[in-house]
Amino acid sequence: MKIAIPIAENDKEKVALHFGPSPHFLLFDENGKEIGVLENKSSHFGGAKLPPAFLKENGVDCVICCDMGPNAVQMCSKLGIAVHFAQPGAGVKEALTLFKQGKLREASEGDGCESHKEH
Repeated sequence: MKIAIPIAENDKEKVALHFGPSPHFLLFDENGKEIGVLENKSSHFGGAKLPPAFLKENGVDCVICCDMGPNAVQMCSKLGIAVHFAQPGAGVKEALTLFKQGKLREASEGDGCESHKEH
């Protein structure tokens, strides 16, 4: 299993507050060992693919993030990428520990960041 965690530009310690516009993703194996950093080359940064498709193309099976828009949640679900929510301000190590303990809530297709939902 390959896990992706969005991070801000210069902060490998904290989970980024926003999923799609995050400039980088830290990659981990199922044991929580860091296996690399993936530069976000999705449509948010001039690429052709939306962030979930970009991650799937790069072998990601699971995303741990603080928030995600409802369309991205649905797309991840359709692509077979599990999404788990960490608390805003969570550290990367803390989020991985909680994930391994089964304490992070898994997203369902009805989930998504309130600021991304249409009214």
